[in-house]
Amino acid sequence: MSKSNPKNKAKQPWWENLGFQIFAVGISAFILYYNTFTNGFVLDDLSAVQQNEQVQKGIKAIPEILTTPYHYGYDHKDGGLYRPMSVALLAIEKSMFGNQAKPFHIFQTLLYMLSCAIVLLACRRLLKNKLAALFVSLFFVFNPVHTEVVANIKSLDEILGLLGFSISLLYFIKYLDNHKKQNLYFSLLGFLFALFSKESTLALLPVFPLLVWMREGFHIKSIFKQTYLYIIPVAIFIVCFVSFTNSNEAQGIIEPIENAIMACDGTGEVIVFKIQLLYNYIIQSVINVSPNHDYAYKHFEYYSFGDWQAWAYSLVVILYFLFCILNFNKNKFIFLGFAIWLLPLLATSNLLFNIRWTFGERFMYLPLLGMGLVLYELLNHLSQRYIKSKKGILIFMFLYMIVSSFTVINRNKEWKSNLSLFETDVKKSPNNVRLHALLAKEYHDKAVENKDIQLLQKSTDEYYKSIAIKPIAEFVNGLGINYMDLEKYDSALKYFQIAATLKPTLADTWHNIGNAQNGLKQIEAATKSYIRALEINPNYYNSVVNIANMYMEQGQYFKAIEYGRKALQLNPGDKNVMRNLSIYYQKNNQKDSSSYYLQMAK
Repeated sequence: MSKSNPKNKAKQPWWENLGFQIFAVGISAFILYYNTFTNGFVLDDLSAVQQNEQVQKGIKAIPEILTTPYHYGYDHKDGGLYRPMSVALLAIEKSMFGNQAKPFHIFQTLLYMLSCAIVLLACRRLLKNKLAALFVSLFFVFNPVHTEVVANIKSLDEILGLLGFSISLLYFIKYLDNHKKQNLYFSLLGFLFALFSKESTLALLPVFPLLVWMREGFHIKSIFKQTYLYIIPVAIFIVCFVSFTNSNEAQGIIEPIENAIMACDGTGEVIVFKIQLLYNYIIQSVINVSPNHDYAYKHFEYYSFGDWQAWAYSLVVILYFLFCILNFNKNKFIFLGFAIWLLPLLATSNLLFNIRWTFGERFMYLPLLGMGLVLYELLNHLSQRYIKSKKGILIFMFLYMIVSSFTVINRNKEWKSNLSLFETDVKKSPNNVRLHALLAKEYHDKAVENKDIQLLQKSTDEYYKSIAIKPIAEFVNGLGINYMDLEKYDSALKYFQIAATLKPTLADTWHNIGNAQNGLKQIEAATKSYIRALEINPNYYNSVVNIANMYMEQGQYFKAIEYGRKALQLNPGDKNVMRNLSIYYQKNNQKDSSSYYLQMAK
């Protein structure tokens, strides 16, 4: 009896297989970021982990984390940010691994791998095109911009934000496919997770009605019916945000060192600068062969509409926007990608309002998912038109992966420590005022730690470079500290006084002026400077201690006792202050009190 022939069925190319694609995406992410495992805590990792009281408490701090602002565990300040998911996860990691950086880096890479895998699944569902899904996912995995997010433990908030949104996107597409309510509920939970990880994911809310519009046309009733439940996670987040943060406390003057836009001369220059930022977000979303962690004052030049650069930037931005918007009817995936790229950037690009940052590669993390969609559709169109096949896409993907992998792996090495990061980035951005100061501070700390005069001189040289670009009070103050360490009190006093002129409300500067005057034996002047620091910050502990000592040297024992007791109120466990108080009382012929504090100090 002859066997029946199987139905003719087109054989699926091996690279379209789901198992292969997940493996390719996951192993690529692992290989690219494997060399971060030997990196230490870098930049704001310290404030996120080692210097964060809540994280150091571990799992038991989670209830407190859920009810306090993002930076509260570090500086007890508001900051207007609420990201409990990332802080809670760091606290869990601390409980599991302690304060060793390696497990944190491993966990960060594993979460990145998971996020990229979910992105792949969402793209396969969304695009119904397995090559397109693989392209978008690998474009995302290999993009060098992501080094700042994966290599920087603090940026766990970015990874979790994308993870939550991609889960939400995946299950919403499933819901549109089969209308099973459980998929919608999973999507809502994913979006809530994203919101509690990073606030800017709220800007992606319009993506859900846009997906319905793309599939069913512009029918308001249908769009509302299938997306109105997203008001629930949004409402939960807003209630928590309003309850646990104080946006008024976070407001204040934004200075040029925080956002270079504030140094623009006139409205025209501001507009051109913002266009320049958009241009850089577009270009760096596609390719970035020279990543940098800091884009502070003078990294970007200032132009007006009288400069050709302004028109070149404007042309690129206009062409990109027009291409994406005008293709809505022809190819809705281009517009969808544009929306996913643009919406999160509206909150971080300075386009609509100014923030305390000029430009950031981490701000492109989630938007790159959208740029991948746009780029695939553009390359697919060009490849079909001019090559008559998909070979153009495959060639681009291969070349992109090769070039980007070298950039990513080398960049990870630069994130090994603060010193390696600052030394590398200042070469890429030699006019960046803050990078020179960051490197100067790092040299200074290493010099003090190792008692290395040569490093202290290198620190001084970097401070001079920073000040030559723009005198910033905090950086001039740093230069003065270097001279204090060299016991060159005249030079130290000179720069501290310049810093005080630049920013009279900086308590650190007045305290340092007091230290320099004390070194010059100008006791009365030093006392007045310390008192000025206290007027700015009544809880400035070191100034309180020094004032007590100054009054002691002037024979004003009653005032020395007054400030000594205040110091003890601020820091009840300081045995040095107790011993000093014992001496003050002894000098003031109060032997019982002197004996009391001497006994306390034992």
